[in-house]
Amino acid sequence: MAKPSPRAVADLAYLKERHPDTQTTEIDNGNVWVALELPIPAGWGVITVKLWFSVPLAYPATPPDCFWVEPQLTINGGVPQNSQHNYQMPDLSRSLHWFSWHINNDNQWDGNRDTLMTWVTACRKRLDQVK
Repeated sequence: MAKPSPRAVADLAYLKERHPDTQTTEIDNGNVWVALELPIPAGWGVITVKLWFSVPLAYPATPPDCFWVEPQLTINGGVPQNSQHNYQMPDLSRSLHWFSWHINNDNQWDGNRDTLMTWVTACRKRLDQVK
């Protein structure tokens, strides 16, 4: 069983300090799935979501990519931009609301500087857009 890097373990501990409700699930391939409650703008019709993302084995050289939320969100009754309802989560036997979102939508990832908090902030910025 592959294990997350010491940096991933440290960044997960810091994330849990900032978001005490954070839950993690280690996968045999070394990925770690993270779930935490995240407040979002009222324009989505809910005030919080459970944010899910995967920390890849190659983290921090490779950043997290895409995220999932529950419950499923809609905009004017439709699916938000760059997202899909009931999309399979790799490594897990779950399908949730998937957002195709990448750190490069905001800026370039620097594994020496950026942390999992950088990723959570990027996800929050996407959800702040309510589109």
